[in-house]
Amino acid sequence: MSLEDLGRRELIIEAVKNAVRECVGVDVVEVKLALSVMSKDWVVLVYEARTKFTTLRPRIVFTEGDPAKALEEVEKVFWSGGP
Repeated sequence: MSLEDLGRRELIIEAVKNAVRECVGVDVVEVKLALSVMSKDWVVLVYEARTKFTTLRPRIVFTEGDPAKALEEVEKVFWSGGP
């Protein structure tokens, strides 16, 4: 998603629900923001998507650049004990 989509909360929640439904094949009961990591060029939001069976933590990347690069940098933050 682009940085312009960042303010569109309902769009983001629906994207999380659809991704979980497509990847896991179950419906999401509740979606809430768990964590956000930001830099000058990208924002990664980590959501908790609760289903009937489990809670997943999908990540959504907002960038005007390379999403893979943003995720790579976020992983460094997570592994370094950051947010």
